[in-house]
Amino acid sequence: MNAVNVTKRKCTSGGRPGTPKPSRCSRAKKKAKEIAGNIGIKRVKKAGACVTCHFISGYKKNKVKAIAGISCESCHGPAKDWLKVHGDYGGQKVPRERETPEHKAERLAAIEESGMIRPGDLYRLAANCYRCHIVSDEKLVNVGGHRSASHDFELVSWSLGEIRHKFLRSEGKKNEDVPPERQRMLYVVGQALDLEYGLRALAKATEAGTYATATTTRVQRVVDTLQEIDALIPIPEVKEILEVIKGIDLKIGNEAALAAAAGTIAAATQQFADANDGSRLTALDQIIPQVEQYKGKPGSLPERVAVHDLPSLAGRLNRR
Repeated sequence: MNAVNVTKRKCTSGGRPGTPKPSRCSRAKKKAKEIAGNIGIKRVKKAGACVTCHFISGYKKNKVKAIAGISCESCHGPAKDWLKVHGDYGGQKVPRERETPEHKAERLAAIEESGMIRPGDLYRLAANCYRCHIVSDEKLVNVGGHRSASHDFELVSWSLGEIRHKFLRSEGKKNEDVPPERQRMLYVVGQALDLEYGLRALAKATEAGTYATATTTRVQRVVDTLQEIDALIPIPEVKEILEVIKGIDLKIGNEAALAAAAGTIAAATQQFADANDGSRLTALDQIIPQVEQYKGKPGSLPERVAVHDLPSLAGRLNRR
């Protein structure tokens, strides 16, 4: 039976075995209620500030509602138009290994045309991570008490940890390692995106407080990392990014300049991602996070969903 993989994440309990501590999920729910109460939100699943990053929205009884937590769509885009095509290798009974080269080429072109963000489009894929892991809502932080960012978020260590899902080539038998070349690309693109979204967030700061201070500190930390990259290997786009940030005043009220700088950095990062494959960036291996620094351990084979079940599933997964 032809199938595609869908990962499910489970809540885990904190503390040592036998210790009666709240689970990670219950602690998160408690904190969410606290933040929501601070800014006057009555229902988290109906508040745009929460739904955008913490849920997947879809049609339920002809109304758009939060129907799932963080999932495939969070990174790869609204799935209604591409999900069925993505798992069709030439017919209901045709497995992936028997797909013809012609059909594969047509399928990949079709899913990209339908809006799926594939792994090869590294900038767009990774941008979805930073769009949420760096918060751009000042009230949510200063009044609500939400973190200004996932403080330890870094693209290599997070994407190669518990969320890694490379099962395709092994036919679901192994969650494969990510090649060094890809890791180098993740590292550089991740740092550049961190700076871009840090500047976008800082551009929205209107007052002194936790939001502005924490965001500025993060921006300065990322600049230090980019300077470290530049010292190890000359990358034209990184040099351009550093020149851009050198001329920017990181202060409240400098919205236009900060937003413009973020746009220039975005273009340079996209250019780097399109023009490189990581093979010439071996000098970065000494600073890229290692396995022991990954966030969690990669999971095992996830649930499998049959292709003939996809139409009904895709019918609910539509955020447009």
